[in-house]
Amino acid sequence: MKTLLTILLVWMICINMKGQEVVVYKTYQDFQNNTGEKYDKFLNYLGKFKFEKGGEKIKISYEDLWGFKVAGELFMMYGEGKHAYPYKVFIIGSKLCYYEDGFKFLGNILKESTFKTDKGATISYVSKDLQSKVMPIRYTGFDGSENKKGMADLKKALPGPDYQSFFECLNGSVYYFILRDCTRKFVQ
Repeated sequence: MKTLLTILLVWMICINMKGQEVVVYKTYQDFQNNTGEKYDKFLNYLGKFKFEKGGEKIKISYEDLWGFKVAGELFMMYGEGKHAYPYKVFIIGSKLCYYEDGFKFLGNILKESTFKTDKGATISYVSKDLQSKVMPIRYTGFDGSENKKGMADLKKALPGPDYQSFFECLNGSVYYFILRDCTRKFVQ
């Protein structure tokens, strides 16, 4: 019984430590080369990212990094200057990448009970690769109905026959769970 309790305690410590792992990538090349800077803990994301390293709290502006991993999950920054925004990277493919709202997932990682998502329209994002333009795809309107403009935007962003099987899978829908599933199938 004592051995079982010891194993359980070690397992719980390892799980807790995994949730605290943070790697910050200043550039895309840092991400490609896996040469990011490691931090002990992710503290907050409001206004600036706040990390802890060796007991010291460090703030980094959104625009000063390409992306980061928290608890093994990759987030990529996109946008210029003060308009940089974190996207949770779900799928990386050679012709298509898929993202969702990073703040929502960071709130979940921090287990913030005060975090609120936008109750209006919902948006997913796609790009051809991790360095190309990120295209927002609004899949519901503010009234909750499916937004057909999202499909037109997606076809504009991904023209040509290379994406035909992807659009066939979508079958006219741009809801996030369908986009996610079809992107996974497309990149396999």
